[in-house]
Amino acid sequence: MSPPASSSPTPNPLPPFDESTYDPLTFDTSSVPKEIIMKWCHDPIVYLAGNVPDKRKAKTAKEHVRRVFSHQASSAVLALGANPFPGLRERRHIAELNKSTGKYKEFLPWFGVSAILAHVTPDELERKGCININTTNTLFISRRFRLKANHMANANKDRSAMKLHGDHNGIHPCFRRGNWVETSDFEYELMKPILRVASKMLEMPSLLDMWHALGSPLHHKPGTRMMPKGSYVYYTGRSSEDERTKTSAEMERLANYVTFRWEDTGGMFACTNVDEKKIGLRGTKGTNARYACIVSIDTNIRYILSGGTGYAASRYNPAAQDESSLLRVRYHAAMSLVHEMTHVWFLNTLAIDEDIFPFANDQRIGEEGYACEAVITKGVTIGPISANPSVDTMPFGMMAAPWPGVQRHDDWDNFVSASRAKQGINRNVQYAVPMKFIRDFFTDDLWDNREKRFGAGALEGYKAIAVRQKCNFYPGDFNGFESPTVEKVRDEDTGLNIDTWMPDAEEGIIYPDRAFELSGAPIDITM
Repeated sequence: MSPPASSSPTPNPLPPFDESTYDPLTFDTSSVPKEIIMKWCHDPIVYLAGNVPDKRKAKTAKEHVRRVFSHQASSAVLALGANPFPGLRERRHIAELNKSTGKYKEFLPWFGVSAILAHVTPDELERKGCININTTNTLFISRRFRLKANHMANANKDRSAMKLHGDHNGIHPCFRRGNWVETSDFEYELMKPILRVASKMLEMPSLLDMWHALGSPLHHKPGTRMMPKGSYVYYTGRSSEDERTKTSAEMERLANYVTFRWEDTGGMFACTNVDEKKIGLRGTKGTNARYACIVSIDTNIRYILSGGTGYAASRYNPAAQDESSLLRVRYHAAMSLVHEMTHVWFLNTLAIDEDIFPFANDQRIGEEGYACEAVITKGVTIGPISANPSVDTMPFGMMAAPWPGVQRHDDWDNFVSASRAKQGINRNVQYAVPMKFIRDFFTDDLWDNREKRFGAGALEGYKAIAVRQKCNFYPGDFNGFESPTVEKVRDEDTGLNIDTWMPDAEEGIIYPDRAFELSGAPIDITM
């Protein structure tokens, strides 16, 4: 556990570096120890987009490093100053968790590495409905997705005295009460709106297609120069109604092979591990065993859902309403549970003698959890707009990004996004998500009407503002771990998201009807 901020240990001395050897013609920032770079970049340079500091004019190694690791922003964000949200810098010790809140990184600006916060002010995000929304009116949150006051009042808070309490309708068997260890009846009541949303996601035809494909024999592809060990592929969108029905029935039996618990996951919202003490859903022993799984959810989430205020969104962004923030946490928890259950399904149904992430449709889309999220929300994954530091209550709202995206995942050898460069796309985009999109997941109308009529297309209203940036690669480039060929084009429901707003603007702050340069200057869209 992290110690309180006041008792942080004294850092080790910085490694030696001879700055007198600086030569602007030959200097390489990789020769500078990381600790020194972070020290030199305290109070980092933030410049107006389009005016990149010229590192060639640097007089010292420190000045050179600061220019290389500088950060661009729009004029509106620059006008906010270096410390517009003092709460981001304040650390608090949370006794219930025996740890402190996240530490501000002095080598980053207040907006961290967020493309959205670097170019769009929180006030503008609020005006576009991306931070706050009415959550108290019963017309907006349907009864089955609300907390039941009478059940909450009578729920036991003793984590060692578990029993069935309240209404369990609409909760998938995998999320049943007995699968939650060290969870009080009161805490399970807090989870019920989340579990009901996650349960509706598990019923979606697009998700059943994904799980059917993951639970079917994978196609082994031979190695290439880029992937000498070869790869495994599953093909989606191929299941029949009968196959979906069988998949759904087997999903219910999965309830006997999954356990949920709370622990400090080290910054991850949740994670999944195999339980080697228990053979999984489809049995067999030995080298090809399928195992039951344990899903661990970060204790921060339990603390926040239980009313803990140490991470309250309003502490970090005074304009953020904590009830709206709590709705974001519930949505994120529901989607994270479905993400992790996708791993649980894969590990329980298909035995592979390698630690792999299978690729969907041979487009190098590793990490089946994110691939599953993308079929729910029509080609994008939705997560926090993270400032400095990142906070689980998401005080600045949520963002959507295409999956697969253009990002590289160099830390995970087997986690590979498809190169959008193969499709001739050399730009990345992030969308600020309107809170109405998040709130709709907690309404009967979405699940009983829109989703049944329109499928994944019903879950497409995630765009409020887009920030588009060019990438440092060219069409035809591909990630180092992927094959340069693509066998199958993905279908409309699961395919690459088409960034349709202002397609002629290569980069900028994009609205449905207007566009601005990243600096904030208007773009003439009539040209």
